[in-house]
This record gives sequence, C-alpha cells and structure tokens, in this order.
Amino acid sequence: MSFDELPLRALQSRFRVANGRVHFDEMQARAADMSCRMAGSFGLDGTIDYTLDVDLPASRLTIGGLNLGGLVKSLTGERETQVPLRIRVT
Repeated sequence: MSFDELPLRALQSRFRVANGRVHFDEMQARAADMSCRMAGSFGLDGTIDYTLDVDLPASRLTIGGLNLGGLVKSLTGERETQVPLRIRVT
C-alpha cells in the first residue's frame, strides 16, 4: 500500500484557533476506503503536532511481498481483520 497518495472521500472536522495554533479535536475522513481520525494542532509558524489513527484492513498490508492479510485470516479465521495503526507526526 502506498501512502504517497490517498484519495479523500469524506471529511468532517471542527476546529478552533487559540494561541497561534489551529486545533482539531477529532477530524474524521475516509481515505482509500479506510476510516481515519486525526487530532492535534497546526501552528501558524508551520509546526505540526497531531496523531493520525487509521483502521487498516489487513488485506492491504504487505511487507516484503508477504500479504499479512492472508496470514491474519488463516490464524484468526475471520474474513477481514482491521489493524489499528497510529501515526504520530511532530
């Protein structure tokens, strides 16, 4: 899966501006058919501090040519397993 480009389908957000920062309490979006949530702040000085949470389908997770979705499915017996992925950006 490439994280270079993720098409956004729906984006919902409330924000507030305080002390020179734009704060997002919980922005929700669908990117590449995955549920995403982001919270944190962006500074007017160009700094960023946020957390991105993605519910990544295991079938879309490939490492070194090995499809981990198939491995997870064979271990759990479930059709589609979601892998919670948290990315912290500062």
